[in-house]
Amino acid sequence: MSHQGLFVAAGAACHQLDRFTGETLRTFNIPPAATEGSRIRKNSDSLRAEKLNSHESNYEEGHLWGCVDLADCGGNQMMGLAHDGVLLFGEHFPDAYYHNPRKRMAALATSDGRQLWTRETNNTTRPLIVGDTIHASPYAFALKTGAPQYMKRNGKVMMQKNAKTGQLEPRWKTTMIQRGCGPVTCGSHAFFYRSSGAIALDESNQSTEVFAATRPGCWINMIPTNGVLFQAEASSGCVCNYSIQSTVVYAPEKVSQHP
Repeated sequence: MSHQGLFVAAGAACHQLDRFTGETLRTFNIPPAATEGSRIRKNSDSLRAEKLNSHESNYEEGHLWGCVDLADCGGNQMMGLAHDGVLLFGEHFPDAYYHNPRKRMAALATSDGRQLWTRETNNTTRPLIVGDTIHASPYAFALKTGAPQYMKRNGKVMMQKNAKTGQLEPRWKTTMIQRGCGPVTCGSHAFFYRSSGAIALDESNQSTEVFAATRPGCWINMIPTNGVLFQAEASSGCVCNYSIQSTVVYAPEKVSQHP
């Protein structure tokens, strides 16, 4: 789903549907899998298809895009996000305890599939798009360019001391510290994730609220919707020792001042 419509694959074709009426806008032929004329190379946890002849990547009118290098973008943990004309690929369930310096993201234009940018990210949480920013803790990047996004105060980039080197460096826009399984979810101004218990992070001031008596699930069960946070029960089959095994709904104490 994107602002350009809903894309549905069926058989050997992909259909672009109007997201409001369901009307078929365009139909694309899905390119065949890379076999003869292509070289498949194992690269880390993903596959890369390289065309041997450049003319093979020029598909006739009505076809989808050619081959794209998505090596180290997640392999069998790869996810895709579409927003504002950008299709983003990255790892959807990275290990919060393991930093892989080769881990990266790639952004393509939804209009024609051209690569907008790709970069190493080393993120430890599932990427999320909020407005024009990609939040992939402990980092944040501009959606259209991949440029680093830092916290600012009064128009100036905030600095912090590196605990290892003692040097001052820019403070990243995302400051989530996730401990345990389960991905991050978000609203327009807050992030929700597991750090032992359930955590809510207010993006505007980086303050957190903690509810330690319950354990968020291993997948998406903290769902912000209609002004509340709905946390469906997802821990009763786990051996983690938490007091409350129940669906919990959180409501704000006061009306938000966000626009």
